Amino acid sequence: MKKSILQIILYASLLSYIIIIFSCNDVPTTSNNKPNNGWASHPINFSGKLFGVSFVNATTGIAVGEIGEIVKSFDGGNSWTGVGSNTNYWLRSIKFINPATAVAVGSSGMIIRTEDSGTTWNQLTCENTNVLNGVSFIDINVGYVTGYAGSLYKTVTRGATWIHCPEVNISMNGIFFIDAESGTVCGSGGKIFRTYNGGLNWIACSSGVGYDLNAVSFVNALTGVVVGNMGVILTTFDGGQSWNVRQAPVYYTLFGVSFPALGRITAVGGAGTIVTSTDWGSTWQQQISNVNVNLNAVHFLDVNTGMVVGDNGMTLNTTTGGEAY
Repeated sequence: MKKSILQIILYASLLSYIIIIFSCNDVPTTSNNKPNNGWASHPINFSGKLFGVSFVNATTGIAVGEIGEIVKSFDGGNSWTGVGSNTNYWLRSIKFINPATAVAVGSSGMIIRTEDSGTTWNQLTCENTNVLNGVSFIDINVGYVTGYAGSLYKTVTRGATWIHCPEVNISMNGIFFIDAESGTVCGSGGKIFRTYNGGLNWIACSSGVGYDLNAVSFVNALTGVVVGNMGVILTTFDGGQSWNVRQAPVYYTLFGVSFPALGRITAVGGAGTIVTSTDWGSTWQQQISNVNVNLNAVHFLDVNTGMVVGDNGMTLNTTTGGEAY
């Protein structure tokens, strides 16, 4: 009798162990390309650097990079297809204006434009030959580009002609216009310039830092953010008249920032860094990217839907604001 009871206990223990093993095997695993990490990675067939990304809606976007590389996505960044740019110059930034029209800028003053959602590209003529780092368009006609050595230009003719803005005479890295009147550029040595009259005049702002500043984003005419080297973050709530100095939880250079909705900001940078704030930039938390390459640009369409590009052809996307679940 004792032997039978002992056998029953042993059999029951073995059965429980088997059930546990099979149950564990049924639990979904978290991998680098699954969305329950918050960010899903999608490396493309390109080993160079991607510097800029812009999406016109939740499915259609374009990324640009080294050697004239242009890739397009039709599924929210899950997959990418290469398209011809007709240039070997590095492309450093891109802006979708509407579903058909986008403008990209890069080295040697390169400005190219597509009118068919990225299938073909045409070069625009500008007197500038310096590297262009940023582009921002208000509408199909009015836009701005900025870059090295005081390269700040405005067009009101769809890029057919360009007007130099001489008041900004140093190298600029980022540019953002929230409306036809209000725009901001940021760049070397902690310099920030603002315009309140559609680029007719530019006013130097005191940033409070000496680090190079790399990217800027505004959610409305008063509220914006700038990011730069050593994880420095600046926020403004008065249209750029004054700036609050913040610090990311890491000291890597921050290359890109996106401010899609009130309160929510995401910045990206060196060694796979992604940091986010949900309180207007007062505090910042690091998100897990599961990659260790430099991330150079980020674009959010809303608080949940975002895309990131970086070195080694790295692309990432999220539909959860980068939050794991």
